[in-house]
Amino acid sequence: MSDFQTQVNIHPAPAVAGDFASANPRASVLAGPGALVAGSLVPVGQTQAGVLVGRFAWTLPGSSANKVSGETDGAVYVNSTGAGAPAGFVHREQQALITVFLGKAAQLVPVGLPMTLHNAGDFWAVNSSAATSKMGQVVYAINATGEAWPADSTPAGSTLTTITIVANDLNVSAIAVNAFSSCAITGTTLTVTTITTGGLFAGQVLSGTGVAVGTTVLNQLTGTAGSTGTYQVNISQTVAGATAMTGTGGWLTVTSMTNGKILVGMVLSGGGVTATTVLPGGTGIGVAGTYPLDVAQTVADASGATGNGAYMNVTAITGTLHVGDTITTSTHTSTILAQISGATGGIGAYWTSNASAIGDTSGSSASGTATQWYAASIAAPGELMKISTYPVHA
Repeated sequence: MSDFQTQVNIHPAPAVAGDFASANPRASVLAGPGALVAGSLVPVGQTQAGVLVGRFAWTLPGSSANKVSGETDGAVYVNSTGAGAPAGFVHREQQALITVFLGKAAQLVPVGLPMTLHNAGDFWAVNSSAATSKMGQVVYAINATGEAWPADSTPAGSTLTTITIVANDLNVSAIAVNAFSSCAITGTTLTVTTITTGGLFAGQVLSGTGVAVGTTVLNQLTGTAGSTGTYQVNISQTVAGATAMTGTGGWLTVTSMTNGKILVGMVLSGGGVTATTVLPGGTGIGVAGTYPLDVAQTVADASGATGNGAYMNVTAITGTLHVGDTITTSTHTSTILAQISGATGGIGAYWTSNASAIGDTSGSSASGTATQWYAASIAAPGELMKISTYPVHA
């Protein structure tokens, strides 16, 4: 059943955002097995996680091209927000789903669905800038939204009047391997009674006498995060109680920080610590607490370790910051990786990518990153425009 007509257009729309704008050759982003799928981030203005059609998108955990296979190594998840240049553009191929009750239309590809990204070709996109597009203008991708922004210069974001940038330095802390002396599995439920060192987290692979190869922790059911309690595993089996098990990865316990914070995705190194990435789970939220790590190791005193990037505290700002924005401070350039505290986009603390900016006190941000696309038609703000990776002559 279709909806009643609610408006009459003088001229039919030339296309829908995301449509091909020509029959010229186009190219798609090559990805490995299992990729690409819509990621778990919620696009700005949406209430559901997924990826918006007709916009630029970024891949996680990486988007570096393998020079041997030609595939995009590491890239699995796609999101409508990201840092730096986008991996590609989302073509409209009827892959979006209407999931809102009584919804009339949708441009959102729900999380987990397979999808394609294009990195060359001609497409229709909405001119999200505040000015009419001009032929040959560089199209910038707004890092917070994936919107297309044709312009003669990088879209301005904000002026950081007063900031303080310091390193993410651990103080009282230690890293342990994950070993559990008393465990049992019934069906897909793991019960952990005694932990020798470390802890448990989603994605951790378990081993021990009688434990099926490839047994992986899916989520925690009861108990303190990462500690004793019950967990769901991926393989149904029976393992008697009091069985000793070990888990992959490491376990960081932080009592205090010298500077900065600990965040999921941060890479820790130095001070005798083998480079390792902080994973989701544990009890820590920035400072004191526990954090899962991807590399197993034992470090009795990790106080010399530092997290990558820097901790930036903004105390005076004009405009708005977004995750993915490019920050210029003095002669240093970095990217906003996450907001840690404060009003969204305003005064507060942020995690940035460049530790070289430590000590800088002011700067500015750019809200978009240049893409390889150019504006191929004239369009007023909010109108559809053609974008192309082929040379455009004004």
